[in-house]
Amino acid sequence: MTYREQLNKVNAFGIDIFDLSIADELDTILSFDYTDEEFERLCEYARNAYYEAYEMTITAIANCINDLVNEDGKTVEEVLEMDKRDFVDKASNWL
Repeated sequence: MTYREQLNKVNAFGIDIFDLSIADELDTILSFDYTDEEFERLCEYARNAYYEAYEMTITAIANCINDLVNEDGKTVEEVLEMDKRDFVDKASNWL
């Protein structure tokens, strides 16, 4: 399934992709027993903590890519070949 097809599916079901990402991450990493109710509460807590953090965001990344192509004249391939640290430094300007 392509990324577009996946996006269309979750949108059709009204699924919040960010919430799904949080749930997936916690489900993958948590290595102790917990109830379904505890899992829901942990996911909500993680979501709120994310919004309180001062770290890189998906929005900053998207804005940086957009700026590199539209303002700096880079091709997509040039963006993809950028050193990750250099990219993160640039993207941090969008935070």
